[in-house]
This record gives sequence, structure tokens and C-alpha cells, in this order.
Amino acid sequence: MTDVILAVDPGTIHSAWLVLDGRTILAAAIDLNVDVLRLASTGWVQTRDGSDVHFATVAIERIEPRYGLNVGWETIRTCEFVGALTVAAHAGLTVALLRRSVILGHLGVATRGRGDATRTSADS
Repeated sequence: MTDVILAVDPGTIHSAWLVLDGRTILAAAIDLNVDVLRLASTGWVQTRDGSDVHFATVAIERIEPRYGLNVGWETIRTCEFVGALTVAAHAGLTVALLRRSVILGHLGVATRGRGDATRTSADS
């Protein structure tokens, strides 16, 4: 049986999250960070069909350093949320901090070098 995973794309005020079992998305939303913290602290989520499912892992996208780029307050607040989410994860859950480049590679999204003017955000 595949572990059920809570995956979080953190933001400053709101964060996107989804719960998946293998390749099936069981639940997904964009919620206030306080609600995502509450979800991670329980270890349980209600799926689209109304059943309760326990997740074993919390996978969180972490901020990657980009040398030469300025970091603003929104980025710092997002980093603080990643830390709070890591601490809030329910005891006994595995927490995985994943680099954005690894996530994009897993999704099959090609990234370009720094000098490529056609690079766009892959968030959607």
C-alpha cells in the first residue's frame, strides 16, 4: 500500500495543498496558512467522497536560495511558515522538505538556465 501524503506549496498568507495516495488526488485546496497548520497537526483529512484518511507524510516545498536575487518580506514570511509547518506536523508523521527544482523535475517540467528570457513560472 502506498503512503498517503499531504503535499504543501507554501505561501505568505495562503498555501496550496493536496493529499494523494500514489497517483490519486484525494483532496486539494488553497487555504489560509493557519488552516493548513491545523490540517498538518492532525494527521487526518476528509477526502472528496467524505471519508477520513490518515496521511503518513507531510511534503513541503522549501525555498531555494537564488544567488544574486534580492529576498523580500514575502519570501521571509513564507520561510517562517515552512518552519512553523514543519514544527506543527503531527507527532509520528514524516516531514520531507523538497526543493522546488526537484518537484518540477518530478512533474516533468523543464527548467531553463538563468539567462533564458523565456522562463516562466510553473506554479499553475
